[in-house]
Amino acid sequence: MPYLIARNVAKASSEDAKNAGNIQPYINAKNAGFRDRDPMGEVIVTIKVLPEDSAINIEKLKERVNSNLSKVCKVANLEVQEIAFGLKAIKVQIIIPDADGEIDKVESSITGIEGVGQVDTEDMSLL
Repeated sequence: MPYLIARNVAKASSEDAKNAGNIQPYINAKNAGFRDRDPMGEVIVTIKVLPEDSAINIEKLKERVNSNLSKVCKVANLEVQEIAFGLKAIKVQIIIPDADGEIDKVESSITGIEGVGQVDTEDMSLL
């Protein structure tokens, strides 16, 4: 009986070896789930914009940030947030393509706005 089991195992493994050449060589675990899909997705990014001075009109700064960002990306949400002692920040959620350099374009467009003191990327997540 053990001889028959061993012979069947040897026969099965030799058939598998014969069929190994028929397997598609370009499918692996890394790209198996992404066949026929667009490789670039979208990312939602949360950015905090701090004014350079607490005396700056935050609502006007918010409008400038919104108009500047609308040229570069999709603005999902824009709100003013109280930080402490009268200091306010602008929290922005934007949607950008998941590609190299996209967040740098956004940050540089914000830092170029008059009245912006600091720009911090707080969160980034795939959509």
